[in-house]
Amino acid sequence: MANLEITIKELSGYTPVKSHFYVTISIETEEKKTHNVEWTGEPLAWNEYFVLINFAPEAALKISVFQDHTLPGSEECQLIGEKPVKDIPADAQSSMLFKIIKLLLTFALDLSLSLKSLGRGGNATIGEATLLVSVKREIKIHATAESAAGGIHMEAIIGKENIVTKVTETVGPLATPEKLQSALDPFEPLRDKIDAFVKLTEKIGDLHPYAKITIKVVLIWKAQRDRDQKIVALVRTMNEQCVFLDSARPLESIVSQKEILQKFMKQIIECSEFIRRYVQDKDLVIRLLKNLVSNVDERIQQYQETFTALRKAFNEESQLQSQILLKKLNENVTRIGLGIDWNDMPYAGGARYRPSLCCLPGTRIDILQQISDWSMDLNHVQCILLLMGPAGSGKSAIAHSMAKTFDGLSQLGSSFCFSRNDTSRTPALLFPTLARDLAQRDPGFKNVLAKVIQDRSLRKTGDINEQFNQFIVKSSSQSTFFGHRLIVIDALDECGGDQSQRTLLLRILADPEIVKKIPSDVRILITTRPEVDILDTFRNCPHVHTMLLAHDTPVAQTRVTQDIFTFVHHELLQDPTYYDSGIEENHCHQTTEKAQGLFQWASVVCKVLKGGGGSPPLEELESLLAVPGDIPALYETALRRNINIMNPKTKERFQLVVGFILSTSIPLPESTLNVIWKAYGGTEAVAAAKFLLKSLNTLFHGILDDGPIIPIHTSVRDYLTNSTLSGDFFIQTEKYHEGLGVATLQIMVENLHFNMCNLNNSHIPNAAITDLEARLKTNIPSHLEYSCRCIRNHLYSLSWDMIKSKINEEQSLISLIRNILEEKFFFWLEVLGLLKAVDSAYLFLATILDKLKDQDFQISALAKDGIRFIRMASSVIEDATPHIYLSAMSFLPLDSNLRKSIALHSSEATSAAIDGLQKLWPCLEQTIQYPGIPFQVAFSPDNRRIACASSDTTVSI
Repeated sequence: MANLEITIKELSGYTPVKSHFYVTISIETEEKKTHNVEWTGEPLAWNEYFVLINFAPEAALKISVFQDHTLPGSEECQLIGEKPVKDIPADAQSSMLFKIIKLLLTFALDLSLSLKSLGRGGNATIGEATLLVSVKREIKIHATAESAAGGIHMEAIIGKENIVTKVTETVGPLATPEKLQSALDPFEPLRDKIDAFVKLTEKIGDLHPYAKITIKVVLIWKAQRDRDQKIVALVRTMNEQCVFLDSARPLESIVSQKEILQKFMKQIIECSEFIRRYVQDKDLVIRLLKNLVSNVDERIQQYQETFTALRKAFNEESQLQSQILLKKLNENVTRIGLGIDWNDMPYAGGARYRPSLCCLPGTRIDILQQISDWSMDLNHVQCILLLMGPAGSGKSAIAHSMAKTFDGLSQLGSSFCFSRNDTSRTPALLFPTLARDLAQRDPGFKNVLAKVIQDRSLRKTGDINEQFNQFIVKSSSQSTFFGHRLIVIDALDECGGDQSQRTLLLRILADPEIVKKIPSDVRILITTRPEVDILDTFRNCPHVHTMLLAHDTPVAQTRVTQDIFTFVHHELLQDPTYYDSGIEENHCHQTTEKAQGLFQWASVVCKVLKGGGGSPPLEELESLLAVPGDIPALYETALRRNINIMNPKTKERFQLVVGFILSTSIPLPESTLNVIWKAYGGTEAVAAAKFLLKSLNTLFHGILDDGPIIPIHTSVRDYLTNSTLSGDFFIQTEKYHEGLGVATLQIMVENLHFNMCNLNNSHIPNAAITDLEARLKTNIPSHLEYSCRCIRNHLYSLSWDMIKSKINEEQSLISLIRNILEEKFFFWLEVLGLLKAVDSAYLFLATILDKLKDQDFQISALAKDGIRFIRMASSVIEDATPHIYLSAMSFLPLDSNLRKSIALHSSEATSAAIDGLQKLWPCLEQTIQYPGIPFQVAFSPDNRRIACASSDTTVSI
């Protein structure tokens, strides 16, 4: 066995862009590696010494030079030298010095190797030779050995193509870069420029996420690159237009133009995705583009023109925000489906991500990078990432940050944030909302979806399975989107609605056979608390990658602690308010330690301090740090600072104000809540709310800016509605659902009337009313709209015992419901028809029948008639609302309770009965369209569900 002693000395002559290099030396399984050295224009120098021992004479000595790029795993071998040990002179085997003299990698490689024996002999030169790699490249090697025993010559393998070269006689001087440029691969210099671009933009916080994704995407298609001349031409254009990235410019000027740089990165990412898809399936790309551009050449030309415009904008140091338009594949998306009333399809307004809830720049970098890498991975096996963690661990901030990043890249398919503060965000709204968002970004998707929802009954279906198959799977079949699409579903554990809907949604997402039907480039990020049903459903799912926001390792604890400290430092020491407060960096460390890994704890402390109090900020902070380190104790401390809960009157006000806030179906601003409070308790209730709200600013958003008032975190609601945790601050929500029910019914009774929006023409459809939005805003204020839409939710949340206990009160729920059904029913349908929310009335009437259980026969009879009327005329009510009176009412059976009630209470709005009408409602109430061939039908015992067995072996309910 032999030993070798090797010293790595120097690398010089490398000219492309700034980069890092290292050298590896290996024999058999043993490998040594130098540290990274950055090339700055001067020769690279190492002074590292390695000893390799115990290898067989037939083993090969292998010395490699690597260029180390930014992204982990992207190192690229630029030279490999290899020589059998048995061919090395005995003297040199015992001790050898290896020195790289010159290396030019852009167009030609000029490599000199100096091998020195440290044995007993003198010096000797073994001559020169030229290595021809191919007709495109050549390498000139000088090899000398300063030893009487002779020298070593090393064969070379150049570049990633692994072409083994051979020694020939010298054939002439090196080819010039100009002669070789036309034959060289344009991908290599482009990657170098983008690599430099990434390093530049890492210094600019807002651009950092985009830079990382840019280099990731380029590496993906580079590994699959095609020699198609169309693609080579596009890459060459990208390379030429990225030349400006090589030039050194002051960082200040770069920051001022970060919007252009962001657009540049977005364009690189889109072109890279286009190239990747084109390489994978040219015919598919051509087919997808046929409705957008005439051919692939035109698309490539558009990309090239955009790069030219962006470079010009950067060089001229002008933003050109309105002039530069990135050539997105959804340019023509707005012209598709113009004949469809998209508002007729359910949509969860306000459920998208909020930039204000994103992570603070510079925090959660590791976890955000891991999620970005997963989302860009070509492996479609795990297309769902389930991010789980306890309350307050920062899951939602991460979800909002990822949504914002991908939205900036125009690669966000949709974002949907469930919330216990908004019970309207049910599972039944998820897929319709995702579908409408996807349609706005993908013309092919929108084209199919427009055809699907031409069936009105399908457009408003509440069947989650049918929604997924029709809105998502079927519409995705002709997607024209190139690149990855990220769908973000935040707080899955907070999804409202019936438990059966939640269960069905979880089963769809956890079924790999169902999920694989969506396009392979779609990724779904889900955040949730680790609740039992979610853990059980997603256990052992092969298509789900689970990440835990746990702090159970020293590394994880350190990272979270650093992020919380960064946040606290930003909130307390970078705010001018606290410059002279006495709060110093050590207090930030104390707060971080007290948080015990919970961002929410640190956030509440900072918010309480900013909310002001009776003591100086430092004293306030010290008192908060003395509180036990759990979130409920901190919430109690924050409330007791400003609210004397032991005073009975104060406690009553607190429960009224907070009870109404927590019990509304959707978050409402103070201006709307004031009207509801007044309808319930008069001006005294409004005054009490105004006084108390100022004391709740630390735990509720929206109080200072008249935005929707919601708890700052779901854990605030959990605390207040749990009597064990909150004690004196406990809120029994059922009591305030009753109060909200009374208040909203009272608002409806006082405000509903004939011709709610003062429509001048009864003979045109709603879609033809040009100023309908303005009329709705003027004539249906937010408190009336909320009351008409959400009264059912408050009634549904009450027990019959609660309703019965109030039945004899003058303004009880029962008396107000009777008033609505007898005198205001059709005026209410007017409002819901114009808002396209007639389903709200149907659900309200069904809830009445369920709650009253025939305890009030008059109300039950009116509710049954109302349900039949809505089934018969719902499409008319929503498409041409005035026809409630012109057409629909005319077909009421002669003996129906609704017609009798109209005759007594609403004579001005009645329409004459048509001769020959039936006295009673017909047996056939509604036709349900079924796509398959039904074999058998069964009705549920309560007559609320129909089960249908189909020829395709499925059962629909």
